[in-house]
Amino acid sequence: MTMRQEQRLFTQVIRILGEFLQRVIDAVLGAYRRFRLSPDPAGVYEVAPWWNGQVDRLVSDDLEQISEEGWQEVVERLGLDVPFISTDSFIQAQLALTQNLLVRIPDEVYHLIFAEINDGVNDGDDPDQLAARIEAVLSMTNSERWPERARTIAVTEANRANNAGAYAAGLQSESMAGIGLRKRWLATNDQRTRPDHRHADGQLQPLRQPFNVGGWPLQFPGDPTGPPEQVIWCRCALVVTD
Repeated sequence: MTMRQEQRLFTQVIRILGEFLQRVIDAVLGAYRRFRLSPDPAGVYEVAPWWNGQVDRLVSDDLEQISEEGWQEVVERLGLDVPFISTDSFIQAQLALTQNLLVRIPDEVYHLIFAEINDGVNDGDDPDQLAARIEAVLSMTNSERWPERARTIAVTEANRANNAGAYAAGLQSESMAGIGLRKRWLATNDQRTRPDHRHADGQLQPLRQPFNVGGWPLQFPGDPTGPPEQVIWCRCALVVTD
């Protein structure tokens, strides 16, 4: 994954996340603003279809493009003429997993709002105070919660898409060219690199054999079948070689 890919995806994620949160505020506080009634957390689900549509476009446009870039890097390095297949079953399966993760965000926001309202009611808050709690917890600018959430999504999903595209290119190249390929785990070695990934740096395996990363079998960096502590914020790269 390149910094350019990460930043490109972050720009899209923070834009749609910011608009989603504002739409949620308007929906949850609709009855409060009109009739001074308590906020309604179910308003989140009025906005969920809009969010799901944005996720569809993020996956089909931005993440598919990043997968294609990962694919092209591999075939160019190997000197093979293997055109990108947007319908490749492996890539589509990985994009579907990402989509399933992102469409859960309305549930996450609902539970966050519900907890704030519950705490407020227990503290004896009036509707004005409850509304203030909602606006504060959903604010994009007054807390690092949501910018950090957007950054986590961008880093994790851009890297996953890039490496999934690279791995799929390797699989397709083996099939079309009748060759055996290998893969190498390339860690981003800095202060944020987790020890298991630093230890995996340089590990070489046959293409279809998983890496052993902290005792977990991972086909590529960011492999969603791995546990969150091995996948979230992973910035390692997959290098496919002959």
